[in-house]
Amino acid sequence: MRKGGSGAALDSSAFLRAFVDIAGRSGIETGAEELRRVYALTDAQTPVDTFVAIAQALGLRLQPFDVAWISMARFRAAFPAMVELRDGSWLIAEGMVEDGPHGPILLARAPGAQGEAVDLALDEQRFARLCSGRIMLVKRSHRIGDAAQPFSMRWIVAQLLTERVLLRDIGIASLVLTFMTLFPPVLTMIVVDRVLVNHSISTLAVMGGALAVLIGFKMVTGYSRRLLLEAVATRIDGRLSLYLFDRLLVLPLDFFERNPTGLIQAKPPRFSRSGRS
Repeated sequence: MRKGGSGAALDSSAFLRAFVDIAGRSGIETGAEELRRVYALTDAQTPVDTFVAIAQALGLRLQPFDVAWISMARFRAAFPAMVELRDGSWLIAEGMVEDGPHGPILLARAPGAQGEAVDLALDEQRFARLCSGRIMLVKRSHRIGDAAQPFSMRWIVAQLLTERVLLRDIGIASLVLTFMTLFPPVLTMIVVDRVLVNHSISTLAVMGGALAVLIGFKMVTGYSRRLLLEAVATRIDGRLSLYLFDRLLVLPLDFFERNPTGLIQAKPPRFSRSGRS
């Protein structure tokens, strides 16, 4: 297995049909004719670098690989992927069956086929006879603030960055409260050194007033920090609930028939990432 040559040229029409299909499944709606017009793809053959740049402009990552059959199983987690045939056309690889009667089976379909019906099952011999060994991995590139990205730690960080103003205020309040914990020992030392030794009632009155102000300021700062924390937690929790609800709404009905409600409630992030069981 090695990365495919970036200088190779591909059949423009065949590649665009497969690319548009797999881009649509990644949430990028476009068309072959639109791409030809926008990027001036007038030649029958187009370098791989050009398609990589087009994919990047659309918010996708396109990575070519030259793969032997023995290495195909390593890409199961990256499916659907594009598989090139020897005649220059492309198939969409949907998955692999490891325990086939003649060894592993690659399940693929033609671009543009309705749904995810499998048109072709390739074993090692058919793969070697029909396919060139080049595959294209296509993955959606999400910005840090993209609300449509899959659920992950990156998504959680994006939600925290959305509330960075409130988090800054919470940090400032925490820092102030930390410094205020140093004042009671200092006031105690002043009372011992000045009031008890010199019997200074005026100094004691000033220290008492300062302590009252300190207690009041600490109460207000602590209350403000708790209020901001509650606001941040409520906002993020609301967005998380809407995110999971939106993901559940796009699942087919048979998904809910095959999976009990308790399992869905127990592991909602896994279902929201996969979109299927």
